[in-house]
Amino acid sequence: MRRSRVVAEMLACLPAVLFCVTALFCLTALFCLTALFCLTAAGFLTGFADDSHGAEAERDKGQKSRLWDREPALWDVAREVTFSRPVHPGDPQPAGTWGGGTAPNLSTQELRVSLWGPPSALTLSLGKTDVWDRRRIWEPPLTLAQVRDKVKRGQLALKHYVGWRAYDFPCPKPVGQVIVSAGDLQGASQPVLITDCRDGTAKVEINQNDSNATLKYLPMMTGNLIAVECDFQGLTKPVSVRLYRHRDTQIFGKSWQAYGGPDPKPYEGYDYSKDKNNAVMDPPGSGQEGPYFWITQKLPAEKTFPGGFEYFMVGRIVGCPISIETVDGRRGLGTPPRISPRQQKQVEEKARFWHLLPSYEAIHHGVPGGFTCSPRSHPKRRSPFATCRPGADSRSRRNASKGRSPTCIFVPDATWPAG
Repeated sequence: MRRSRVVAEMLACLPAVLFCVTALFCLTALFCLTALFCLTAAGFLTGFADDSHGAEAERDKGQKSRLWDREPALWDVAREVTFSRPVHPGDPQPAGTWGGGTAPNLSTQELRVSLWGPPSALTLSLGKTDVWDRRRIWEPPLTLAQVRDKVKRGQLALKHYVGWRAYDFPCPKPVGQVIVSAGDLQGASQPVLITDCRDGTAKVEINQNDSNATLKYLPMMTGNLIAVECDFQGLTKPVSVRLYRHRDTQIFGKSWQAYGGPDPKPYEGYDYSKDKNNAVMDPPGSGQEGPYFWITQKLPAEKTFPGGFEYFMVGRIVGCPISIETVDGRRGLGTPPRISPRQQKQVEEKARFWHLLPSYEAIHHGVPGGFTCSPRSHPKRRSPFATCRPGADSRSRRNASKGRSPTCIFVPDATWPAG
């Protein structure tokens, strides 16, 4: 009886034992399958990676065999490039402009800059995109009936609009000259300007007997500023930096371009008496405040600026002692420009468009002088300086100069309305 009960209890536990054995077997099998899958996947991925690296290596090897992949990038090549241009002794027209200018062009987006002049008076000619004489003579527009009437009488309606020939404006106006004068370099060979594409600096080197000069020019792309670094060795005469602006060449009642030049003449049939407000511009002015010195020119009132406007060309010399003097009303202060030999040949032969080439007769024989600031520095010291154009009053100049590097000068933007 007792044995029967033990057997019955054992039979009752048998399903639970079988369930545990089955579960253990299933778990063991699942673990083995999972481990096998992981090992297989790892081997596949490793092989795929090896294949990828191999393919990439083969691709790189193939690319390096192509010419354009073996050569350095254009960016890197450009930074190693320098190019040279001769400095013309008398032509201020930038190379690449209409008419065949020869002066090295150092212009930026807003400044128009060319380098020219003899070695003893290297000159920057400065212009600016918004320094214009904007005056314009607006004849009353013809009605359709007036046009028909003129046609019936055999007259050209275009002859009604003659104000543009009676005056030499509207036109851009020169800002001025920046002249680095060194008497010891007179008679030296005309230098060559070398521009370095790595940093945009343009350099000239001049040698005359025991006197040497190296000048580096850097027009700034982010502001109306030009920095010039001068290194002189072995000079015995003083070096000067001159800011110069000639008096305007307009003659009231006459036009230099009325009949194509070369002499100014009144345009026949035009009544100049009705345009008394289109008088000659005021002469340029000058000033000094602390280490800064400047030339200023006020342009007349017109439709855009009813009160007129004026610009400033400001300079500062750092790194050496200086003295500043202002000169006015004297000939020979600026560097006299002249046309290039090629242009002179066109004029002599009266070649096509010869009358449209620049003429500097008005500057050579016009009203003498202009305001000039000539800081004189020690000839044996390195002297960086810069030129620019600040605001319309002395407070603007002081504020603009704060927080800037002492080897460069400030410049706010462009022109400022007067008043």
